Amino acid sequence: MINHQYKCIFVHIQRTAGSHIERMIDGKDWWAEPVRREKHLLASQARELYSDFWDYYFKFSIIRNPWARIASLLNFLGSGVSEKSINHYKMRYGFPSTVEYDDRFHAYPDLPKGEGGAGYANILNENLDFIATYENLQNDAEFIFDRIGLNKKFKFIQGASQDYKKYFTKQSQNDIEAMYYKDNIKLTEKIVELKYK
Repeated sequence: MINHQYKCIFVHIQRTAGSHIERMIDGKDWWAEPVRREKHLLASQARELYSDFWDYYFKFSIIRNPWARIASLLNFLGSGVSEKSINHYKMRYGFPSTVEYDDRFHAYPDLPKGEGGAGYANILNENLDFIATYENLQNDAEFIFDRIGLNKKFKFIQGASQDYKKYFTKQSQNDIEAMYYKDNIKLTEKIVELKYK
């Protein structure tokens, strides 16, 4: 998402309350046409597409505990969380070199697709100004709104998939850890610590 009024670029990772952020900042969910294809860009794609503004706008994203996020994603897709659905996710996105590049959203075949090798670092493959965490979203969103000059009070209720532990076997727990393990090193000091807690 890009917003010229507030001079910001949001790299929206699925299942991190991003649609709520889009509606609060931009007044709409980016599912709508013609912006739908820009809803879940990789950071490198956003940099290419919004190159005239990239160096001047405030760039941010939101990350989330990986197990909670995958549970939310699979539940949202209607498949539920099971060994079968996790195996389907792994095949679809090329486990363990996971890049959630979704052709439903992107109509830019000439944009970079990401290189693989980590969960969040594949999507956030450019430097951003701020990375919020879903688990601290109230405070982080208030910081973002203050930074871009948006005079709104952030309110958000976290979803039921917070109880993610009930979904995973030891194997699927380990699979998700393998998808995201490089993020602890590559991404940011603020990454959600990769512990199944």
